[in-house]
Amino acid sequence: MQEKVALDNVLTWLAAEHSAANSDSFEKLGCALEILASLGLTAVQRFKILELFLLRTSQLQAALTIELAAASLPLPTDLRQRADRLAEAFGLLARGFVSVVIGLSRSAPLTVPHHPAHVAWLAMRSLHKQAQTSMLACSPLPADLWQNALNTLRLFQADQGNPRLTDEFNRMLALAVAQPESYTANELAFLIDYLQATPTKTFWLSPQDAPPHSAWWLDPSRDQPPHAVARRRPSAHETNLFIFDCTPLAHMARAHLVELTSGTPPVTLGLPPAATTEDFRNTLSCAADRWSGPSKRQQARRPGNYRVEICASAGALWHYLGGDGKANMEAAYPLATSDWLVTNESGGGYALFHVAGPCAGLRSGTALGMRLLESNTWSVCLVRWVRSDNSAHLELGLELIAATAQAVRLAYHGTNASVPALLLPAQPTLQRGETLLTLRGQFSPGTFTLLAEDVSGIHLCDCETGQLAMLTSSIEIFEFTRRSPQSVR
Repeated sequence: MQEKVALDNVLTWLAAEHSAANSDSFEKLGCALEILASLGLTAVQRFKILELFLLRTSQLQAALTIELAAASLPLPTDLRQRADRLAEAFGLLARGFVSVVIGLSRSAPLTVPHHPAHVAWLAMRSLHKQAQTSMLACSPLPADLWQNALNTLRLFQADQGNPRLTDEFNRMLALAVAQPESYTANELAFLIDYLQATPTKTFWLSPQDAPPHSAWWLDPSRDQPPHAVARRRPSAHETNLFIFDCTPLAHMARAHLVELTSGTPPVTLGLPPAATTEDFRNTLSCAADRWSGPSKRQQARRPGNYRVEICASAGALWHYLGGDGKANMEAAYPLATSDWLVTNESGGGYALFHVAGPCAGLRSGTALGMRLLESNTWSVCLVRWVRSDNSAHLELGLELIAATAQAVRLAYHGTNASVPALLLPAQPTLQRGETLLTLRGQFSPGTFTLLAEDVSGIHLCDCETGQLAMLTSSIEIFEFTRRSPQSVR
């Protein structure tokens, strides 16, 4: 009798309407799956219910992804909790499907929907969705994720007619080695759609072979993400490793980019409609570079243990750097900075974690200011990656763009408005002259007047735009040439 009541509670969740904006939906989802795991059902009965749960949970994921794509970091506590509970639910689904496979007969015809080969794929699909949800929320991957995936692969990969299991695992690997923490949630959602829409071209190698520089490896005895051979070669005596190479996937992505750039519609290539946009072509290009193998670090890292101040507000940073001719405006923007600890650094960047103070609006691709405590000099950095163990903890990877900058305005000829920008000094090592950093959408080929204001007056100079030096989802950096001597008014 008690088991019937419990089953009714499980089915009640399935029959009800659920909203991704309602935390209660996610909490009750986890409870329902835990109850389902405790019921004494046949393998076929359990499978049919789990399949319905996977459908409903995937619908919640699709709705939550839209919300995550619009959010910046740190995520609001409620949104973070919903994402974490959704990831936990996918983990419970994977565990349930594995238990179903164990209880099914492997001699069943392949046409049966609940054949072990099909159910094993659903288990891997659930684990993949668990990873996707955590990545979209910039959360750490759940404990035992990789071991669960590898165990599922090893147990059921030998089933005939089960290529989908390996394909799903390959997509999971491709997403991991693309460095998901370096994308915004919107960019990552596109990459997930791209991998789902295309055949996953991954080359598997024997542990006895000498792996190429571009290969990656997994140790099934450890719950760790893929390691790059270029960064850490496996020991020669380790013969139980999973070694793979995503170079074929990189070649396919670059071929798609050539087609898209030439004007081929995405639908013709079987790609998501968003592939027409420049943002997502940039995302795919970046992923293709990483699927080719990790780049070699140009500069050695060294430990750091000192505090810095971060200004993540573009408007406040512009004023701090002398916007409108008013230097040292920190007092006017007291809530725009926060304290961080540098944990390691190189000549070109830093890794930091948040210590104190308000921080909001962080996402990969944004520009921010950084300075030593008690210093008056702001450096300009680009956010390369973001990680967050919880809503109160943030880690950043920053690329140093310029050691100094000047706040200026641009007035494009033929318009009546001016826009704020940061004037970055020339970088001879990159064979690059002066550049301008603006928020996304301000770059326009043509002529403009550069306005810089200080205590001596307003400095004007007619200029002409050059080529884009950097483009992210949040900022543009472009070269320019001065066409006339600077005048002061």
